[in-house]
Amino acid sequence: MGKTDINNDGSKGGKSKNKQGIQRYAPKIEPKYKKESPSSKYVPILLATLSGFMLVLQSISNKNTILAILATIIALTLFLANIKLSSGGIYIKAVELVNSLDVVSWAYNNGLAILMLPEEHLVLYDTMRNELYFLVKGSVQEFMTAKGQKKIFKLSVIARSSLPHNINSKEFKIEIIEGVVEAPSINNEKAVMRYTGTIIKAELKTRCLIKLSDCVKKINNFLRNTHYVKPY
Repeated sequence: MGKTDINNDGSKGGKSKNKQGIQRYAPKIEPKYKKESPSSKYVPILLATLSGFMLVLQSISNKNTILAILATIIALTLFLANIKLSSGGIYIKAVELVNSLDVVSWAYNNGLAILMLPEEHLVLYDTMRNELYFLVKGSVQEFMTAKGQKKIFKLSVIARSSLPHNINSKEFKIEIIEGVVEAPSINNEKAVMRYTGTIIKAELKTRCLIKLSDCVKKINNFLRNTHYVKPY
């Protein structure tokens, strides 16, 4: 009979691999709150289904059977991929970023991760658009939404001017701007945060998303070459 490894805590070693897999998608710090509306889960599915359906119709109208079959396969692939995404994929992307940085606290609100780093630096991660926002030099105000007022769940950025030190690589595009950001509060899911000041916006490309932790380190190296923030 084969030998089963026993860990120091008396558990069987054969289960450790599964535990590591689960821990990989667990945040090192639990969010202050996690809010996700049911409608936000189905938006990617509807968009993927619609785009795939349009491909199929176009192929049929062109009387191209092979292309129609390929379009159907693509549509089904997008549909299944987005079902998987809606079941927790977006949150997993936020967790990956949290585990890649030195995070003091954070919250998750409908695809937007709000992170507090050391020295009270705020970082916003729009997991739907794959964009990072470093709020580095400015003032922050928080206020509760009035009764009957539509709650702000999404990120809103108003750029006033662009500053030097922009960079565009194969992994990310960085722009330093002055402007205003409105987003959910890190402390209260029913409150709105308004930030005014310097914003470092990083658009994450596919290469960056494959290994987000490594990509964040490269962005960190870029930040070292600016006088706007201290490296994380």
